[in-house]
Amino acid sequence: MEKLCWNYLCVLLLIFLGSTACNQFLRPVKAPNNNDTVNLKKAQPEFNLIVQKNVARKTSRQNLVFFHTEPRAIFIHTSGNGDGSSVESHVELEEALLSSNIIPGDTLLLIDGIYKGTFQVNLRGTPDLPVTIKALNDWQAVIDGSLTIGDLKGEKGSHVVIRNLEITCSDPWRGTWETPQGSISRPPGVNVQAPFVSVINNLIHDGGIGVCGYSLARECIVYGNVIWNSGWADNVLGGAQNIYMHSARKTIRHNVFSGAFKRTVQLHGNRGALTESTVSENVAICKESFLVGSYNVPNHDIVIDGNHILGWAEIGYVYDPNENVTVCRNIIYTNDYSGIRLQHWRNVHMNSNKIIKPSHLSVDVFIPSDDAQFLKSYTIDSNQYFQSPEGYKQPFEIRKHKTVSFPEWQKMGYDVNGTFTYHLPENNEVYLYPNEFPGDKRMGMVVIWNWEGLDQVAVNLEELALQEEQRYMWRNAQDPIDDTATWLHSGNPYLFPMTDRTVAYPIGFSELLVPNQFPLFGCFIIEGL
Repeated sequence: MEKLCWNYLCVLLLIFLGSTACNQFLRPVKAPNNNDTVNLKKAQPEFNLIVQKNVARKTSRQNLVFFHTEPRAIFIHTSGNGDGSSVESHVELEEALLSSNIIPGDTLLLIDGIYKGTFQVNLRGTPDLPVTIKALNDWQAVIDGSLTIGDLKGEKGSHVVIRNLEITCSDPWRGTWETPQGSISRPPGVNVQAPFVSVINNLIHDGGIGVCGYSLARECIVYGNVIWNSGWADNVLGGAQNIYMHSARKTIRHNVFSGAFKRTVQLHGNRGALTESTVSENVAICKESFLVGSYNVPNHDIVIDGNHILGWAEIGYVYDPNENVTVCRNIIYTNDYSGIRLQHWRNVHMNSNKIIKPSHLSVDVFIPSDDAQFLKSYTIDSNQYFQSPEGYKQPFEIRKHKTVSFPEWQKMGYDVNGTFTYHLPENNEVYLYPNEFPGDKRMGMVVIWNWEGLDQVAVNLEELALQEEQRYMWRNAQDPIDDTATWLHSGNPYLFPMTDRTVAYPIGFSELLVPNQFPLFGCFIIEGL
């Protein structure tokens, strides 16, 4: 009898529970607010169990990388199967970036493959022991998305090195020139939001901004990168440059910036400025100008040295006044209105530059606060100017709408040791820039100004420390992935081909952003094999 009663009670209980469950399933449920969440926790103990499981899962992800106390190589793969301790026991990139077991001095080595995603890097190294994220085999690890180092609050990430990666965005939608502003975007390739970050010897293309860094990106090094075709096609005011940076103590050196949907080089900010920084020996094949300046804050103590600028140089922008700029040893080749425009600087040192074939003005100077006394602190000498025979006869402008000839310019005390001619340079110029970060395949960069119009230009590559009977490769910097060639180095000068070179089209876009500069100008990246 007792057994029968017990069975009867169980049946009633099951009917009741089933009815309750069905009512809950069929009842419309609103999204919980904060109070709902509290009530949900009280009413459903399993909620707490779910939270505990999620916390445990996150904790387990943080501990996926093996524990170590000395700096190690951590091996990364697109689909990790281990703890990162070896090539065979690799870990996923996101897991490594989340891991609390990454310590200063560690190197995250990305095994060949395509890593899709927008990755947040909050790791922190030290001045002597940075955390490095690099390709195991140079440029064979591809970030299809972006890397962001640090955050806008300055609380995460510092002393990080990004090296030898290819970073791109494969999304083919680039819009059209008529696309409404704000209706399209692409993630930046490398977004620096932390101090003491180095971006070294990467191939970066077809993302939003190639490399960007704002007020917290102090002490940043951008070295040896080839960056091209950044941005998208609408009437966007920003977000489409190969490099967009400001703030203090930047070193931007030995990079190639080729084409972008907006300005190719924009060292600029609306509420930030470039200060105490050096921009040296880069190649910039520009859409629009090579801009260093700001809207609302002063720039100061900037050195722009030894760059090859195809386009016009806009040094200074809206803010008035700026303090201390040195512009020296640059070659500026342009068909735009000005060769170089200096805007609102109290102190200018402009020496030993070559400014070639501006269609109108060679030098265009806007005085701070329209006060001519600042001209007395300008040191402008030993510059060379070249124009076509039909060039403008008064190619120097001091203050707005006041132009003078070169003899009048010299009478004002400028370029006493300078020259001005109405023809282009006649002799070829070759520049070699060895890689300053050893251990990479990159041997350096060759820049050729082919004023003689040769089909091939012989270059002695001894300065790049090439070895005889070793194979090497060059990349045409305007088409770095598809226009390449290899050769066995004999120790003799190499003949660089200045014809039949190509320019890379943006992914998903049918127009070139900058024209082919060959045969007049060529830049080649040299790599070991």
